[in-house]
Amino acid sequence: MLVLFTLCTLVLFRWLSARLWRPFHSNLRAMEHFRPDGPTPPLATSNMDEFTGMANALDGMMANMRRDFTAQKRFTEQAAHELRTPLAILRGRLDQLIQSPAMGEREADVIQGMYTAAERMGRTITDMLLLAKVGERGSPAEAVDWKRIIREEFELLKDPIAQHELSVEITEEDPCQIQLPLMQAQLVMSSLL
Repeated sequence: MLVLFTLCTLVLFRWLSARLWRPFHSNLRAMEHFRPDGPTPPLATSNMDEFTGMANALDGMMANMRRDFTAQKRFTEQAAHELRTPLAILRGRLDQLIQSPAMGEREADVIQGMYTAAERMGRTITDMLLLAKVGERGSPAEAVDWKRIIREEFELLKDPIAQHELSVEITEEDPCQIQLPLMQAQLVMSSLL
């Protein structure tokens, strides 16, 4: 009789526990599927004050995350669009300088460095627009030509290196196999150098 009573109590306890915690587990699943750029998952209601408070807090957090995500996306899009106009003007002026007949080799090297930096800025702006469109997923990782990126970065840093009278030597023992989106690879190398 005692064993039967214990078993019945355990079954009843498990059933009550599952029923009482159902809103919690339902809201937990909803939060696992929440994306700031997707639809808002419905949250389970409950007559328990604790679960109602939790659902209200989660609802507020989702609204804040969606608002912040939208504001960040809008800022990125606007910043990228606003940067395109001065960049186009800079490229036009550099093209005019390149076509100047009185240009020497040193000036051509300086202008080429500026043109390379402007091209990189253009790619960065394009990546910013792409990032704003696709959300947090960003560009896919790809095989990176690290030698080319290092050469480009050193070319951009040629003047500061000369001003500080530094000597730079690049050696490579094994090729780097790290895959990143191109923009991230450029940012990483630029930061390191």
